[in-house]
Amino acid sequence: MTTKLRTTLIAGTVALSILLGMLAVFSLAVGALWATVVLAAAAALSAAFAFAADRR
Repeated sequence: MTTKLRTTLIAGTVALSILLGMLAVFSLAVGALWATVVLAAAAALSAAFAFAADRR
């Protein structure tokens, strides 16, 4: 294996791992965002139901 080929392989591996890490962080951020949206919706729903039950 030549030095140039080895360097290219190492650089490619590093770039790929950085890309995968960024993808993982991005998917975590999106997951946290969706969890926040779902929790907010659930809180709003429960508040609406409590308000409706209180009005009766």
